[in-house]
Amino acid sequence: MSINAIMNVTYVNGQTGPCSDKVKDAGVKYGRNAIGNHLTYLNELGFGTADATICTEQTRAYPNFSLKYLPEEKPTAENLNKMALLGAAFAELGNKMSIPVETLNKKIQQAFGPKASATSFDLNNDGQIDIAEDAVSFLMKDMASKQKPEDFIKTGKLNLSAKDIDGNITQAGEDNFNKIFLNTEKSAEIKQSVDQIYKTFKLDEAKNIFAADKNNTEV
Repeated sequence: MSINAIMNVTYVNGQTGPCSDKVKDAGVKYGRNAIGNHLTYLNELGFGTADATICTEQTRAYPNFSLKYLPEEKPTAENLNKMALLGAAFAELGNKMSIPVETLNKKIQQAFGPKASATSFDLNNDGQIDIAEDAVSFLMKDMASKQKPEDFIKTGKLNLSAKDIDGNITQAGEDNFNKIFLNTEKSAEIKQSVDQIYKTFKLDEAKNIFAADKNNTEV
């Protein structure tokens, strides 16, 4: 089951979901399904844009969640499935390879207030957030799920640790991310952290591989 409620926590994964059956890459499909299912979860909570459906007892949308966006049983920074990661980012951007920063800023400011901004994720300053840049936010939220907010930015850089990446994002990680990384007052430090992660995981190369197979973007 891809949405499963246990002990007041809703667990979401990408084993099945709304991703087109035409998509052949198993990793891409898992990542896209995971985010599609997470959007269903948000709709059930009343935070989405689609009409909510009636949950069963097993799929109840509790306000505390755990999102598994990578298919491996025990993923780490070393064996990171970048196609699943980029598939998740593609789905989060509305099944697009990129969206304007302005569009994303308006969306998150509605949720988090006027100080919220995704501008620090626009690493090449082209006015767009592409799937590789957005993928950094997944890794940050993953790490944020295991760390305290005050442990994040040290001398303007994120303290990367392979043991903190396991392919799961919790409600706590989402909250930590929102408190730290969506604040325009810390834009310089944030951009350094985003750039560090982007380069560490060579997400520019991964994006090119993802884009080269048009099947990955079937909708």
